[in-house]
Amino acid sequence: KSAAAFCLAFGLFWLGNMHALTLPGDGVHVYLVLLCVALALRLIAGDTTPTRWRFALAALLCCVASFTFGSGMASFIALATLLWPQRGGLRRIALLGLVALAALSLYLSLPDATHTPQSGVSHPLQSTQHFLQILGMPFVYLFWPLLDPAAAAAVPGPLRGIALATANFWTAHGGSIRTSVFPQALIGTAMLGATITATWRMRQSGNAARLGIALAWFGIACAGLIALARGSY
Repeated sequence: KSAAAFCLAFGLFWLGNMHALTLPGDGVHVYLVLLCVALALRLIAGDTTPTRWRFALAALLCCVASFTFGSGMASFIALATLLWPQRGGLRRIALLGLVALAALSLYLSLPDATHTPQSGVSHPLQSTQHFLQILGMPFVYLFWPLLDPAAAAAVPGPLRGIALATANFWTAHGGSIRTSVFPQALIGTAMLGATITATWRMRQSGNAARLGIALAWFGIACAGLIALARGSY
């Protein structure tokens, strides 16, 4: 439990996440999405057969999340992950899919110019590459001063020489870490495979593990949305 608490705290409060943690402009929409996701999962977690009212309220929270920020659509994936090992889960996943489709259709029908397709939509294979690269980005953020010469130059004096030497070596042999495919895509593929394996074994997992897997799929779905909707960016 202590190790799990450490991983959770580290994942939320590590310095690479400072941007989202400290900018009010990001927190307004990002944290409302996460609050809706947490409440929806809490309504479903622990029950072998959640009541209709709990399921309906959880689906409504996913709709609120989806109209709050683009990543809110990923909340449906998180909730479906938590539902499928439960009794009657497949039937409720199908119903949840209809709710998600209705929410997406309503969203796309709103008279807003931002819904127009972006120019230069990526090829499916390129979108897949971007998706896997995004999943591997924690590696980049964790070791950024050792991979990017610009970041290495900002390292405090005693360690700056080591950081610059490492970052220059990496850039010379692997290219700019901002645009390179390796090792981000490889790490992303490994993370995706590990999550699929854990999901397959969810029926033998406890409630805490199921919640963790559901949140993992929320993050994976967010990466997929970014790769599809913001590929040109």
